[in-house]
Amino acid sequence: MGIKTPNKNGLTQNQEIFCQEYVKTGVIARALEAANYKKPSSGSRLLKRSDIQKRITDLNNLIANEKIAKTEEILIFLSETMRNKQKKDKDRIKSAEILCKCKHLFEVKISNENKDRIIIVDNISEIDEKSG
Repeated sequence: MGIKTPNKNGLTQNQEIFCQEYVKTGVIARALEAANYKKPSSGSRLLKRSDIQKRITDLNNLIANEKIAKTEEILIFLSETMRNKQKKDKDRIKSAEILCKCKHLFEVKISNENKDRIIIVDNISEIDEKSG
């Protein structure tokens, strides 16, 4: 059936290949074939194992993380868009605006000095005495 030596994940080479192919295709039969398993029942047996489940989860998480753009990648995209004279002006300006926000170049400063003050005076009893 192949090499039985566990890898760093505690899986044999065939088990690792099975996990990778299963994550890539989602098809048990293809994963079994790629990993040189002969019995179709091996697929359900493998998928019930906690170490196999953990490895499949880890591989799925790795793929998900690779799909998320990193900060540097976003900044490069925005910079390239801003500098690209073939892009629409509104797109270039929007990219520049977002870059400025990322770099904290736009700051809104709010001053509390000139706020109107509301003063509540409790003089209702005085008013009642005068009108009565």
